[in-house]
Amino acid sequence: MAKRRFRKRSFAEIDRGRLGSAVFDARKRAGLTQAQLAVAIGRDRPWVSDLETAKITFVSGDDARGLAECLQFSRTELALLHSRTGASRRRSAAWRLPVGACPACGSPREHGALYCGACGFSLPPEVKCPVCAHVNLSGSAFCTRCGDQLHAPPV
Repeated sequence: MAKRRFRKRSFAEIDRGRLGSAVFDARKRAGLTQAQLAVAIGRDRPWVSDLETAKITFVSGDDARGLAECLQFSRTELALLHSRTGASRRRSAAWRLPVGACPACGSPREHGALYCGACGFSLPPEVKCPVCAHVNLSGSAFCTRCGDQLHAPPV
């Protein structure tokens, strides 16, 4: 039997797909390597590579939240994480944007919101962890992802 010859694809030949391209572009914007992103979201580097090269077409809720928080996704990129890229409707609908609650009226708080969408209350700022870049709600003394002590944002 003849040996198969494999030719390594050039960078331009890689078909990343919509989801893979969104993750790749956001990772590059953030200045992270695949290994750094993998550590930040609790995965290994080959998983990130498979995601970026469209070998993985479904992202679970935990992975989607981790990617969104680490890479500061735009609304369009968040929609790709939430879309049905090769997954069933029930599985893709399980992921929701991480939210808190408005201290004044209790309505859901969008990630990054400065004012409540329901009552207009000025929301306290979120705090980014200096170690893992996880965004925590204000008032948190420790990061909910890595446990590192948070410093209050300058007022």
